[in-house]
Amino acid sequence: MIIVRQFCFLILALVIFSGCEKYYVTVKREYVDRDQLASTFVGSPDPRQENPPRGQELTIEWRLPPEAMDQALHLELSVLYRDYSHVTFTYPIDRRRGVVIYSLLNEEYFEKEGLLTYKAEIVDVNRKILKEWKQILWTDLITLEEPETEIK
Repeated sequence: MIIVRQFCFLILALVIFSGCEKYYVTVKREYVDRDQLASTFVGSPDPRQENPPRGQELTIEWRLPPEAMDQALHLELSVLYRDYSHVTFTYPIDRRRGVVIYSLLNEEYFEKEGLLTYKAEIVDVNRKILKEWKQILWTDLITLEEPETEIK
């Protein structure tokens, strides 16, 4: 009976400790509208109910090993909008664990037509990628320049 218990404990420990990645970067997308206002649920007066925010937010979370903090790191968030414009945001990393929130709200949200795809990379000063997270549709954008033609 003791052997069976030890075996079960060993299997349980393997499942628990091998199922999660210890160090990571991850991105979560949320839609922002009236439903994200606390006053919607508690019924309290809120002037934002008349003109609630509309848009999307990205929450980027990371956890790094202690030795990673021996060098200067930064988070690069690359965003491709639905209007096919592309922007890269850079955030310094000064802690092993952290969270950054990027918001695309209201007028800017409607101008850009929302988020199409995005990726987050934790990069050192030598441009080496330590951790990376890509949204499933992410691909590097190929831009073509029109050749200069001479008119004779």
